[in-house]
Amino acid sequence: MKQYSRDTIEAFASLFRGRTDAHGQVNECVYEPVTLEHYEKHLKGETNLGIYFILDDSTCHFAAIDLDEKDFNKAKAIRDELIKNSIPAYITQSKSKGFHIYCFALERFKAIEIRRVLQHILSRLNIKAEVFPKQDYHQPDDADGARHPGSYINLPCFGYTRPFLSGDLKEVPLEVALERIKFVPQEAVERVLKIMPADERIEEGLEPNATPKGAAKLPCFAKMLAGVKEGFRHIASFRLAVMLYRQGMDQQLARATLLKWDKERNQPPLGEKHINRNITDAYTGKYSLGCPDIEVGGYCFGSCAIYQKRWHEHDRRTEARPADAITIKSIKVVGTGPPSYECTLDRGKITLTTAELMQQSIYKKKIMETFGVIPNIGMKQVEWELYLNDLLAKSDYQKVRAEDKATEEARLMEQVYSFFDMTKLAEEGNVEEAKTHVFQKDERFYFDAKMLEAFLGAKFRLTMPRADLYRLIMRNGGQAGTVRWGKKTFHRWSLPVPHEEEDMGEEGGRE
Repeated sequence: MKQYSRDTIEAFASLFRGRTDAHGQVNECVYEPVTLEHYEKHLKGETNLGIYFILDDSTCHFAAIDLDEKDFNKAKAIRDELIKNSIPAYITQSKSKGFHIYCFALERFKAIEIRRVLQHILSRLNIKAEVFPKQDYHQPDDADGARHPGSYINLPCFGYTRPFLSGDLKEVPLEVALERIKFVPQEAVERVLKIMPADERIEEGLEPNATPKGAAKLPCFAKMLAGVKEGFRHIASFRLAVMLYRQGMDQQLARATLLKWDKERNQPPLGEKHINRNITDAYTGKYSLGCPDIEVGGYCFGSCAIYQKRWHEHDRRTEARPADAITIKSIKVVGTGPPSYECTLDRGKITLTTAELMQQSIYKKKIMETFGVIPNIGMKQVEWELYLNDLLAKSDYQKVRAEDKATEEARLMEQVYSFFDMTKLAEEGNVEEAKTHVFQKDERFYFDAKMLEAFLGAKFRLTMPRADLYRLIMRNGGQAGTVRWGKKTFHRWSLPVPHEEEDMGEEGGRE
């Protein structure tokens, strides 16, 4: 177990300051004060700590770029480009085996400004990576108590993992790194903002009743703004939210705009709950303008440039709804931490985990095993998620508050995932190493149950019956079966590899 002095722990906590009323832990948002003890347990490798960036005044103490690939040359290129622009930056390994590049404010960054700067650097280098914080502004809590802390990032230096790295890929001890770190003055940020191309600069927000610049050129936008008929309001509000995001409108302003639109133009209104959910999803930045779903509602125009470019895709994808063989009629969310999904189908009911429902290939396999029918899903993955989101919006789904979900099970899964952080991975295709090591393939960790049991016993003095451990793993997206590694097939348990943006607040994002 790593041991650090009180001064080192305090220096680390001061460096990675964020919100103090919540922190991230195993895909959960835990609403409790962040204390020095949290940072200490993280550094010892006992409990992972994720920090939310954006403070109430929409500023942050630090920012990061998450490069989710094992290419150190790219990480170094990002760091070097930032340094050329007078922005000191530092590389660490990340939880997902990629790299984080951090920069720290001398006082505080304006979230919207540092985000634009980091995005500009990535664009200049033609490198795709995620920028943290992920929001431009702090979103206040809703009147009904729903919270929106933003997105958190898993901190570096978790036990013996995720160290700071030098330019020649050597580990830098934390004490040394803390002494060497230089902070970014506001003047450096402003210099980069001034030289950025006009289309990347920060523009003034629009009034809630305004039309975003450029969006009026899309005829569907204007038609949907006039009001949407029942049955299409949910998907229309989502598409409007995506358009507002693509035009650069601030998230809070977009929310106010769509709530005003919903109240004044839709009778009966869709409601604040669904508008909030669609805004949150749209502002993850994962979605393009899209056409197929609004085309069937009569909101597409043949003269639209996007329609003309993609018309050949529309008929195939909109006509092939997710089951000529079997159709989901409704979804009911059952259980807590994590939930499962009871789907009512043409031929009966089936209960699925999150992973089974979200991935079409796994879903189709479960349907085949249960009903002997392979559903004909003519959708891309993004459209499948929209379809599920629409079904969930019509269900009696009430998301469990994060305070209630921070259960003993979540803490057990924290310990399980620390197994992957603190265990050497087998080299790709190395059959001999795979016999005694964890290996990673297709965004999943594959491991032997005995190895996990031995680790939990030695590290946490935790013993539990194999059947109970199996059920814990399966409830949290786990699977058991055979997997090909190199020239040999192994029987292994597996869990999904976690990603950095795991929590978007009470309304949640697409996971």
